[in-house]
Amino acid sequence: MAITLFPETTEQMTPVEFLDHVARNVDPYSDESIMSASHALAKLARNRSFLVDFVNSYLLAEAGGPRSGFYSMQSALLGQTDDGVFKLRANFWAPVRTSGRAARDEAALLSYELAHDHNFPFLTIGYFGPGYDTLIYEYDKSTVAGYEGERVELRFLEKARLEVNKVLFFRPSTDIHIQLPPKSFSISLNLLVHRKDNPLIPQYVFDVERGNIAGFVDSIDNLRIKFLQLAGHVFDADTPDLLREIAKTHRCVRTRQMALRSLALASPEAKEQVMAMAKDLPEHLRAELRT
Repeated sequence: MAITLFPETTEQMTPVEFLDHVARNVDPYSDESIMSASHALAKLARNRSFLVDFVNSYLLAEAGGPRSGFYSMQSALLGQTDDGVFKLRANFWAPVRTSGRAARDEAALLSYELAHDHNFPFLTIGYFGPGYDTLIYEYDKSTVAGYEGERVELRFLEKARLEVNKVLFFRPSTDIHIQLPPKSFSISLNLLVHRKDNPLIPQYVFDVERGNIAGFVDSIDNLRIKFLQLAGHVFDADTPDLLREIAKTHRCVRTRQMALRSLALASPEAKEQVMAMAKDLPEHLRAELRT
């Protein structure tokens, strides 16, 4: 299950010191090693000035100073290691309006009440405010083919609140969580861990009531597939050869399938070739090509 930790410390760290620590001491392919960084993350969370400095740098930029700032309305990248394996992020959790269309729109925009997994491991700690509640489920990825509507056995684990100084570790492609709006504005800090195969692993949206895969998270792998879909509508004479190469060589099966779908649109005479190239794809992806 998602693992809850309560590291105790009286020390503080800066973001630079924290990222230097994980770069030197944490094995990104070991869950136990990643969890050991919870103590350093707790030291960072005791530092109450670095996020104020970050916000002030953004205000300075808006006032005409050097550029800095947020990368989405909900998140800010605070730093990363030189190799990009570890990223430090702040997430901002705002309450939503109590009712009506605006409340539904805000909840969707902030990804509240969306059951989803992640293809990477991460640690998160409460930094400010009461924290959001999260419903946590788990599933066995080895039993999942990975298509929309597929039945998946989901097991409810717990409801947890990410309070200040509480750390949660989420296992990749195993833990599913549904974040609920906090009672008041809250901030969490995340250590995100990039493993080499992350971009090849889909991240799913689940319907927990029906017990199935409802769609895909707009992660790097899903955005890549959407771009390949565009190539089936916007193409020139060079596009089919590029799509063939991707369909032959890419390590992600969904990417290869979408390359073949777009190839069939960009070069209709290649339909037989498309089906021959699809012989190594899972059956549910071959079936989509036949429709």
